[in-house]
Amino acid sequence: MPAPDLFTLLKKNWAKHGIIPTVTLNTLSLGTQDPETGWYAKTYNPSSISMFVIPKQLQFKVLKYGLFIEHDAIGFTKDTVHEGDLITDQASNIYVVLAVRDRNILSQFMYSQVELKKQPQAALTGNWLKWTTAYTKFRRAVEKNAAASGSMKLYQMQIGSQDPETGWYIVNYQTTSTINCVILNTKASTKWVRPGKRTSYTSYGYTLDDVNMGDIVEDKGGIQYRVRYIMPISMGSKLVFYELGLERGDAFTMAHLLAILLDIRIINMGNTMSFYLQGATVNIYLNGTLIVTGITDALGTFQTLLLPGSYVIIISALGYQSITKTEVLSINTELIVNLSLAAPQTPPQPIPINPSATMWNMQESWEGVAGMLLPEAINKVETLSFGGQRLQDTMNRSESVVIHNT
Repeated sequence: MPAPDLFTLLKKNWAKHGIIPTVTLNTLSLGTQDPETGWYAKTYNPSSISMFVIPKQLQFKVLKYGLFIEHDAIGFTKDTVHEGDLITDQASNIYVVLAVRDRNILSQFMYSQVELKKQPQAALTGNWLKWTTAYTKFRRAVEKNAAASGSMKLYQMQIGSQDPETGWYIVNYQTTSTINCVILNTKASTKWVRPGKRTSYTSYGYTLDDVNMGDIVEDKGGIQYRVRYIMPISMGSKLVFYELGLERGDAFTMAHLLAILLDIRIINMGNTMSFYLQGATVNIYLNGTLIVTGITDALGTFQTLLLPGSYVIIISALGYQSITKTEVLSINTELIVNLSLAAPQTPPQPIPINPSATMWNMQESWEGVAGMLLPEAINKVETLSFGGQRLQDTMNRSESVVIHNT
């Protein structure tokens, strides 16, 4: 004799409380894996199934004694449901399937009991409806407790290639954005957070802007925090803010994490051949202050670690034209610079003076040098009526001839 259809008997009881069994099942399908996070792309295929979704507030009216709802709701169905699927009930509430437990009598299947946890609307659409008014009110309330608030710099983590030996990924941080964030340290959190809420991190952060785990947030005081967890806080389908678990980093660790490798290679590209330029001087300025100076090696290379920012780089070498370059660094950067040969300089030519020249020839020679002979000296020479030997003696006297550049 088959077992009685227990599910049919239970449906009559649930229907008395106005529970409508028709819901939408959004079956989860995994797509390609993200190369940075390792997460898989999610898509949901909607279909209609019969499931009685009983919210937690109705558990004492609907469920039998001793049966309690552990999460936000519980579902009963004979249709196939898997963990990770999304259920949308008649009130447009969205639940994620946490666990599916089959209920049997002996070897006969009766129904599936499904543990459900309520999700915001963005769980299905992927887009949050951000409630800026609620966030603004919250931010003002928290700022009264001396919270750091305002526009803050966001260092976005980027994962590069994988090390073949350790398996670790090379991590870079890109500073291309700012976020509006409130940061409250753990000691001050007892002034406003709900009782019993604790954190193992040094600070809380609250923002409506998009932040990912592993990113670094820097407040206006230059203190840097690493994002350890992100929890969306919502009301209905609206996102009030993201709650961030922030771990304050020491200056040495953060400088190492955020440091950008600047690799400068200097070459000379001639008409017939090119070669690396050894011994070139590299000077790096930040806000007009010289912070780094160095010399290129045998391969024409100079490397240094810098924090993200805008720098002026001056490269010079003896016999070559110097180059001044402004570079904005946000990721590891390699610069290849071509220094051209400097133009040859013509040495100054001396002014020829012939001591054996006559008085009038010497006077013409001196007058030919524009502006180099004082008028007093010219007048003195013109008054001389002696021969060539007397003129020679006059030239040897330092006070007789004065050459002056004007």
